[in-house]
Amino acid sequence: MGRKPLSFCPGYASANDFTFGVLEELGFTHGMVSIPTRNLPQCACLWASAPLDPHYPHRFNRSLVGDVNFVELPPTVDPDSRMWGGAHPQDLRVELVDAKNHWHTMNKAVQRQRAGGTPLVQLHAVTHNVFDFSDAQNFRRETFVGMVAGAQQIAQSNDLQFQAATLSELAAIYREVVPLESAATTKLELDTRGRNFNKS
Repeated sequence: MGRKPLSFCPGYASANDFTFGVLEELGFTHGMVSIPTRNLPQCACLWASAPLDPHYPHRFNRSLVGDVNFVELPPTVDPDSRMWGGAHPQDLRVELVDAKNHWHTMNKAVQRQRAGGTPLVQLHAVTHNVFDFSDAQNFRRETFVGMVAGAQQIAQSNDLQFQAATLSELAAIYREVVPLESAATTKLELDTRGRNFNKS
């Protein structure tokens, strides 16, 4: 391609507990690896309790926050709206539902992020790369245009500035707001109460 890729996005969001560390070693700095709450073991895609918002991943557990020098930028999902027999959350995939349904997912995500004090309030939409968005009559384009208008309206009603951004730009903003050195890491504490069990 003539330049070194820095962003990584695996098919089906397939990953294991060593993926983020390997991506760091290979020089990738950001990407979309997870789909929070998705549960498709047949695709090696298990993200039941993964963080919903941008974060630095854990080195040995893909579902925890940690100190890997890689900004994970998950897509916006509604964990409460399930499909595919409960295995997948409604996400901001353009071709998944119409703009009205996406509006509810976006609004719910913004309210959650604001209430939780998320450092970077963001909406992350995704799509497959097989659709012709240049066709003004394509209903997927109509959905996308509706999503953008909805996001602008949600931002305005919440006194937020609307700004389109690439994953690279989002990762840079996140690094400014949350420097890696200050990121809270999750320390796993083993439950050792059973060691003191008296067998007598």
